[in-house]
Amino acid sequence: MLMYLKTVEQVSFVLRYALEGETYESFLKFQNVESTTAEALFKCLCETLKTWGLDIKTLRGQGYDGASNMSGRYNGLKTKVLNENPKALYVHCSNHCLNLVLVAAFKSNILCKNFFGIVVERLYVIIEASPKRDSIFVRCQKERNIQHPSSLKRLSETRWASHCDSLRTIEKTLPALLDALEEIAEEEHDNKIVSNAIGLLESVSTFDFIAAFTVLKDILETIRVASDALQERGIAIDTALQLIDNAEKALADKRSDEYYKTLMSNAKKLASKCEIPTEFKQHRQRRRKQQSGELAGDEVLTPEESFKANVFYGCIDICRMQIKERFAANRDILKAFRVLLTPSLMKKRDNETVTKELEDLSKVYGSGPHPDIDPATEIPQNASAQDMFKYLFQSNLRFVIRNLYRLYAIFCTIPATSVETERSFSKLKIIKDYRRSTMGQDRLSGLAILSIERNIAKSISFDHAIQTFAEMRPRKIHSFNLLFRKLWSIET
Repeated sequence: MLMYLKTVEQVSFVLRYALEGETYESFLKFQNVESTTAEALFKCLCETLKTWGLDIKTLRGQGYDGASNMSGRYNGLKTKVLNENPKALYVHCSNHCLNLVLVAAFKSNILCKNFFGIVVERLYVIIEASPKRDSIFVRCQKERNIQHPSSLKRLSETRWASHCDSLRTIEKTLPALLDALEEIAEEEHDNKIVSNAIGLLESVSTFDFIAAFTVLKDILETIRVASDALQERGIAIDTALQLIDNAEKALADKRSDEYYKTLMSNAKKLASKCEIPTEFKQHRQRRRKQQSGELAGDEVLTPEESFKANVFYGCIDICRMQIKERFAANRDILKAFRVLLTPSLMKKRDNETVTKELEDLSKVYGSGPHPDIDPATEIPQNASAQDMFKYLFQSNLRFVIRNLYRLYAIFCTIPATSVETERSFSKLKIIKDYRRSTMGQDRLSGLAILSIERNIAKSISFDHAIQTFAEMRPRKIHSFNLLFRKLWSIET
């Protein structure tokens, strides 16, 4: 959902379906809603499905973010849909879950919260909020022989993986950034700006900042690989979880003293480049209140040991733990379809477990008798569900083992992410600007379909569209011709 311009809540509907061995996600419409309660959204969903001639009983998957009105266990939209159709499996958007993993990890200790919430965000505000200060920053970059000066990027609360872009810019321009802060502190007349510049200069000119910068940037880059891949159109849930598992494994491999030493070596090189001391700052030791009869005291750690335990090991461990917890429900869905994800098992007709799993799936989804496979049938090894779905269609095996083909189509229909709805909201901001603030809902959805599904729109014949419309309303053939061609020129 998104609130825009006229403070109207908009709901985006995207339909995911499997057809002829391929998986598609198509935008349907925008719908404004007066209330965002689960009851109102469920009513809106039913009306939209009815408008498009779809039955809610045929839904096999539903995907939203983690808001309580959408995914609430007792009174959320997903619960109301499941009460109407238990086969519509709910999937919490994988990209959103991954974002929550980073939120939990980077808000677990004071140093990380200070790093992102105070230092990095305030650097953007103090530099980019004023054209004068931004010009100082650009000039300092040129003096440092940076050929292509960059601007600092603002942090996004909804996409923590994008924080990596902000840190890359800071890494590239750090010496020039320190020069700019010094100049701002000396030449600015506003006492508040001077105070902020001095405070930021003192925070950035410490090895604590450089070390935290190096460690957190490395973790973000590891997660960013999976986050970018999850934004692929039509990605299946098994592929999405494989990407998540790869990210978790990469973090596990990095959790070692050897890798920590490598990161600290890189941090010291960056600190030396900026003429910053390469020693951790001594902080006041926080003492924990001891209970009555407690004999053991807190172990006193050096600043580097505290950083290593709380930031390096702490963030990695929390990321791994959160990945296991937040994707547990998605893994349960994979367990139900486990036999489809291991094609080689399906040829073992004497395996009672495999036979039972196929029979159970067939009963749940009404596919008739369990799909039996001839041992002579060639099945690709280590193929994903989407690969198997495409293979069965192209090899015409869908006519031989029709029930199995249908089960693969159902599995590929289950959404892994809701990124397509986010893309539609991005288009909404482009289409519905201040020049079109009075646009009606039907026209808004129509223009959105032309823009979002432009590949399909480009294949439509002008003459056929004009003729179809002319047969419906002959008086408007000329006006429709001009309007359609004007919209087409804007889109292309």
